[in-house]
Order: sequence, then C-alpha cells, then structure tokens
Amino acid sequence: MKSRPFNSRLTISEFTRLILSDVTNNKFNVKFEIANNRVNSSLAEVVQNTNDSKKLKAYSDVASLEKELLN
Repeated sequence: MKSRPFNSRLTISEFTRLILSDVTNNKFNVKFEIANNRVNSSLAEVVQNTNDSKKLKAYSDVASLEKELLN
C-alpha cells in the first residue's frame, strides 16, 4: 500500500486491511465505541435527507447558517 499524508482519507478496503494486519500482529489497540443517541439521531437524519427528493439547504457563510439555526 502506498504511503499517504496523515490527513488523507482511507478507502474501506484500506481501512479493513490495516485493522486486520494489526489484529494478526497482536497490535490492535484501537478502541471502537458505540455512538450515543445524539449521534444516532444525526445519522438517521442524514440518511432520511439523502433518501428524500428535496435538496438540503446550502449556506455560503457562517452568519447565514447561524441565523437559520437560531430561528
């Protein structure tokens, strides 16, 4: 596997390969946690919005986003 910059994203295949390599070499020290209700709700909202035909609102700056969130 090619070396990547620290902040680059891994494919699912690369991630799986890394985890399995660590497990087989007894170096698996990653802690997986269960998401809390807030995270689960957010993920469900994303899935719902992805499946809906309507488009999500877009914001060009932080001020307009904050204004929408606070109303």
